[in-house]
Amino acid sequence: ALQALDAGELDPHKGEIVERTWDEDMLAGDVTWLLSTPFGRLDLVFEPAGTGGYDDLARDGIDVDLGGIRARVASLRDVIRSKEALNRPRDREQLPTLRRLLDLAEGE
Repeated sequence: ALQALDAGELDPHKGEIVERTWDEDMLAGDVTWLLSTPFGRLDLVFEPAGTGGYDDLARDGIDVDLGGIRARVASLRDVIRSKEALNRPRDREQLPTLRRLLDLAEGE
């Protein structure tokens, strides 16, 4: 899929894109990949902060239709949990909005 997306690795320190031939072994070499595609930035995070990875997130995940492809995505509650664990300034700034969205979704 990454080949089809024409994804390159984004070097955040240099701001350069490194062309890669993606395969399972390469992806297994790290838990986070910052990518650039013709459609915009794509961050692959195999074990988001504050979570146990896919199995943990899939439990409360929701299924969405992405143009005919069904995908399981993390619940808003799990996104909040991960951002709290990261505790970066930009994540802290997003938390009030995410919590309000969760309250609205839960009918509070």
